[in-house]
Amino acid sequence: AFIISLAGPSVPGTDLLLQQNRRLMQAVNAPQEDIDLQVSLLDHLFPLVLNGKLDEAEQYVREVATEAYAEMTSAMQAQYGSAERFANLSVQAMLTQFTPWMLNFLRLNPADFWAQTSVPVLGLFGTLDVQVDAAQNAGPMEAALAEAGNEDGTVVVLPGANHLFQAASTGAVQEYAALPAEFTPDLLPTILDWLTEQGIIGQ
Repeated sequence: AFIISLAGPSVPGTDLLLQQNRRLMQAVNAPQEDIDLQVSLLDHLFPLVLNGKLDEAEQYVREVATEAYAEMTSAMQAQYGSAERFANLSVQAMLTQFTPWMLNFLRLNPADFWAQTSVPVLGLFGTLDVQVDAAQNAGPMEAALAEAGNEDGTVVVLPGANHLFQAASTGAVQEYAALPAEFTPDLLPTILDWLTEQGIIGQ
């Protein structure tokens, strides 16, 4: 009868994860060069794994890991033992993430489904959501609902809300457990007001 979407993606999984990695690292004040390296690594890997070029993907990760090892301090290198061991660990950590589920997620474009949705929709996002970036996803959801001819689609971005719709400071995942286990004050009123306006519940 209707849909209430809480931080629902509206862009392809590849785009979502690139921005997610960027926002996750920014939230913990990672150096910009580390952020750029991570995003570049994934941007290069996604087409390879999606096209089944796993040997090329593994070789690429090994090359990046070997370069990273060479730039480590002696103390950090000692923790891994050798460049080869660090490269092996990097390959294992990176490529084991690409499960069948993840590959499907990367290929999926949720906008294709929003563009077929005619029932009333309330799409909610938070400005401090580092997992499903509001600036990246709110507009595409609106555009897809408009493409569907949906006149009952509403998209709301709640200030200060993280991915779990808690009132957050940084939005970082590490912050979730430290925050009160309650929603940001405007979440439930926004939902109730929308349900009332749609006539789904009474005044």
